[in-house]
Amino acid sequence: GPSPGTGTGGRRTGDPRPGPRSGACSGPRARRSGTGARSGPCSGPGPGSGACSGPGARSGPCSGPGSGACPCSGSRSGACSGPRACSGACPCSGSCSCAAATTAAVHGVDVLTLQLTDERTWFRASAPLMGSIGELLVDGSADHVAAGFRRLRALEQAWSRFDPASELNHLQQRAGRWTTVSDDLLRALSWARRLHDETGGLFDPTVRRSLEMLGYDRTFRTVVDGEQPVAPVPAPGLHTLEIDPPRRRVRMDPGVRLDLGGLGKGLAADIVAAELVAAGARSAYVSLGGDIHVCGEPPEDGAWPVPLLHPVSGEELAVHPLAGGGLAMSTVALRRWRRGGREVHHIIDPRTGTSCGTDLLAVAVAAPSTARAEALAKVAIILGAHAARTMLEDRGVRAWLITADRCVTVGTDGDA
Repeated sequence: GPSPGTGTGGRRTGDPRPGPRSGACSGPRARRSGTGARSGPCSGPGPGSGACSGPGARSGPCSGPGSGACPCSGSRSGACSGPRACSGACPCSGSCSCAAATTAAVHGVDVLTLQLTDERTWFRASAPLMGSIGELLVDGSADHVAAGFRRLRALEQAWSRFDPASELNHLQQRAGRWTTVSDDLLRALSWARRLHDETGGLFDPTVRRSLEMLGYDRTFRTVVDGEQPVAPVPAPGLHTLEIDPPRRRVRMDPGVRLDLGGLGKGLAADIVAAELVAAGARSAYVSLGGDIHVCGEPPEDGAWPVPLLHPVSGEELAVHPLAGGGLAMSTVALRRWRRGGREVHHIIDPRTGTSCGTDLLAVAVAAPSTARAEALAKVAIILGAHAARTMLEDRGVRAWLITADRCVTVGTDGDA
């Protein structure tokens, strides 16, 4: 999906490997102007590294995640004021004291330039989260950014399938027994059930065993090719999961394994963006692997202009004005590997238990909830272009169906 730091599913310039991203929308971008613009791409592994040209530029790169005190703290003035952050949870604070505010380009990609009409203070930071790059852009305080990352890590611990100590994996170990769960895990499982029912079972987190049999039993960067043939088994379905909301407990059948990956990213973006604004931030933009949710007052003109990029070529296909809510993209172009003598990908058709055959390369969906947008995008890929268009029109969302040679827009802006 979309991300100011990575591009939503777009390949980073100079990065030979696609990495763990699952979508192809780039992050918010506003009207370009000469004032405060950088003179060239910023180098280094993440947003905020490299030099900013013009008056008020900081010296030295930002430090990486978890590196202690932020070396870039302090206020700036002049043409380079505005959003700037170290990669990781340590944001570089900076007071926006003039009309122009810019954020870094990453690996040669122009990701966001805001031409502000009033004085605002932006904080931006990124860090590895949920098998992807998480990014926050907040009109508020450095405390908001730090709180946002703490909350994202707590959500990751609740529903990650790759962390043996996660709450989700603890639930798996207690299969067959009623288990009290946290509000966060209960919320994710309730969303999973709702989306499973809405899509007639095509959105199905019980495909985890199928993913593991295909070799996706670890973080994607460590997945290895394998020649051993795999006998696919259809997913058991979420009817195997019982949820008791009043008692905050759940029970799942033995042998059922859940993957909340894509849903978890979208839902985490929904939750954290709303919580940051409720905590006093004027505006919040949250992206996890390109699954975006925005909340509060947009930077200008009533919306965040978010470019959608082709997941392979990086070509800009459209720009979506995201006033509030979510935007997510799923693609079969990036997470691919070989198993049993054939190429496979991570979007599993629960009816067959193996990678879906589809004429779609990627699908982006805008909806009030990023979690729902993520689920509908995956289901659209499973259905294929013709049936996907009908499904998305019936649900009243705006979407983009991307094949090898064209992009078809479906629906209207609606609430998104």
